[in-house]
Amino acid sequence: MTREQAKTMLKKAQEKMLAASPEAIPVSPQQRRRGARKRLADRPKSVAARVVKDLKMAPGGYDVAKLIAEAKGSSNLIAVTRLIHNSINHELGIGKRQRNKPSAPDAELAVEDLDKIGDVVQDRIKKARKAK
Repeated sequence: MTREQAKTMLKKAQEKMLAASPEAIPVSPQQRRRGARKRLADRPKSVAARVVKDLKMAPGGYDVAKLIAEAKGSSNLIAVTRLIHNSINHELGIGKRQRNKPSAPDAELAVEDLDKIGDVVQDRIKKARKAK
């Protein structure tokens, strides 16, 4: 086989692969649930960082703790993260330390709503600032 024949054969194989539609890889319900829970545990941290930044607060400051009793004794970033987690639990209808209870679809919906939840927490802090 010449070099040109090999290139032509490879090009045809690539075109054939690209022409086919991608197939969904099946995911077990357990893996789906684990993934959703992991995202639900990790993503609130980035949302909290965004909220603190949008409010122009220092992550290590104690402004939120002074405004909202639930956050007492915590730095701004930790306080906002705690408020977001409390809101997630409320939305899921669960209590503390019950994150293993929601189903995968419920956890995925909560992950999708995280930005909205962050905005609600941000509005709550803004209202507390104005009331002070």
